[in-house]
Amino acid sequence: MPANEKTLDGLVPAGFFIVRTANVVPGADAPRTRLVSLSSCLADFLPHSWTRRTTSMEDSERVSKAERFGCTPDALVQLLDAADRLDEGGQCAWQAAFASLETLHAFLAACPCDAPDALIIAMCASSTCLDSVLTKLQPAAFPGQRTLADTLRERHPLPAGGRLLGWEVLGEDGPGDFCSWQCLGLERKLTASMGLHLNANGLLERAEEATAVARHGNDADSGWEPIDYLPWALVEYSRTP
Repeated sequence: MPANEKTLDGLVPAGFFIVRTANVVPGADAPRTRLVSLSSCLADFLPHSWTRRTTSMEDSERVSKAERFGCTPDALVQLLDAADRLDEGGQCAWQAAFASLETLHAFLAACPCDAPDALIIAMCASSTCLDSVLTKLQPAAFPGQRTLADTLRERHPLPAGGRLLGWEVLGEDGPGDFCSWQCLGLERKLTASMGLHLNANGLLERAEEATAVARHGNDADSGWEPIDYLPWALVEYSRTP
């Protein structure tokens, strides 16, 4: 059975994210006032490819991404330096998953950003299906790079103070980049046909529902993108220690 959806018991963190999400979902009945997602299609992340100097990108696009997190153009170099130190120290899985909440908080303290609506989210797997999850995650983008699987294998307990927001079904379509079932425009259809319950965060309320949606998406006849969809618990933490 998946972890108890009302507690954090049995959840193992794969990474901790700084994220800003959208409030528009394809196929939803109406725009949401709050949508929490770790999909690369529906959210912006800090850090991400745009904070890596090796990424080919127009300066204007990089500045625009930084401004989403309250970083001014004058402070952009300081932000890129902080991201470089993360990669050099192996403290962040490609592309955006901090290995620990402590490392994330230290990055924020040194980072010239001010985005009060950014969320701190732990992406967690159930300990009861951890071995299966590990076989479905993608390998490192390049040698020596930390991955979500590396962090999961360490089986660290979740830090105290987290709040379970709900469950999201995500498929990894590139190392560290995820596509959500919400990206497919199927919310209205699947909530009706499968009797799903979405909460105020736009997330599935119960672990069993997320497991059922992932199973549906992985069926060869579903028509979904042929990637491995998995149920993930999203746990919110404070921006400060």
